Amino acid sequence: DLAMTVNYKKAEIQEKGCHVLSALIIDEDSKTVGALTERQLYLILKALQCHLFSENVQVKAGILLKNCTFLNANVELMCRCKGLREALENSADAFPYSCMERTLYILDQMKMAVLRSPSCAGLL
Repeated sequence: DLAMTVNYKKAEIQEKGCHVLSALIIDEDSKTVGALTERQLYLILKALQCHLFSENVQVKAGILLKNCTFLNANVELMCRCKGLREALENSADAFPYSCMERTLYILDQMKMAVLRSPSCAGLL
C-alpha cells in the first residue's frame, strides 16, 4: 500500500497494487474474503480516479472490488466511501466491454446493502 501511495501517478504500480491487495484480502485456498480497510479502499478509489483511461487499472480494481463484495462488511464500507459510486460509473462508461458488467454487479451489491443495513441508509 506504500507503493500505491507513493506512486499514485503510475498506472502500472496501481494495477500491480490492486493485484497485491487482492491476494491479501482473498484467501484462494479457503475461498474466503477478508475485511477491506478504509485505507485499502481509499487506495483503490484513488487508482480508479487517477487512471480513468487505463483499462488495466480499471479492470484490476473492479475485480478486486467485486471479490470484496462477498463479505457484507466490505460492501457496507464501499457504501460509505464518497466518490466510489461515481468512479465505478466512470469506469463502466470508459470501458463498457471490460468493466460494465462488473460495475453493475458491484453497484447492485451496494444498493442491496443499503436496503438491508440501517448503517448504510441514505448513502446511495
